Amino acid sequence: MPKEIFQPDIRFFLARLDGAAAGCGGVALFRDFAEVKRMYVRAALRGQGVARALLARIEEEARTAGHSALRLETGTAQRAAQRFYEKEGFCRRDAFEPYAALPPAAIAGSVFFEKGLTG
Repeated sequence: MPKEIFQPDIRFFLARLDGAAAGCGGVALFRDFAEVKRMYVRAALRGQGVARALLARIEEEARTAGHSALRLETGTAQRAAQRFYEKEGFCRRDAFEPYAALPPAAIAGSVFFEKGLTG
């Protein structure tokens, strides 16, 4: 596993379905916002609510940490992911830090989203 997921500001979750790993996802907790990291669900298990459950857990963790905004970056080719996040209440936005500081060519294949967290 990448060493980045073992940092104090990262929370990583594993979803299980019938005892087997079904998906995973993480959240990075920054000072002003939280960022969804590495959401993935096994292809054979998609459409069964695993991604929704992972995202709900990530949102809960971000709220508990006191954040009111959840952001993410995904690829322009990840159309299913984009549709999923839009259905879950995320809106497209401009690049945020640290992505905004990158050269435009470095983020040309990225799409950025944000969702306000309430309650």
